[in-house]
Amino acid sequence: MKQLVDELAKQRAGLKDNVSHLIQESLKPLETAVGALRDTVGSFQANLLATEIIAGENFKRLTSAEATIKAL
Repeated sequence: MKQLVDELAKQRAGLKDNVSHLIQESLKPLETAVGALRDTVGSFQANLLATEIIAGENFKRLTSAEATIKAL
């Protein structure tokens, strides 16, 4: 009986290690994809900020042009 318990304990430990390894291996592609998404979001944020700056500058120019037109 003791041998059976010991064997089951060994198999359980081996199974636990195998499952843990499989989980870690299957997470690697997900981590890579999340990293790529993080980079993409960062790029979009930078582009959005640049667009907001340009829009603000264009609004100032438009306001100035409207004032000039009214003065004429």
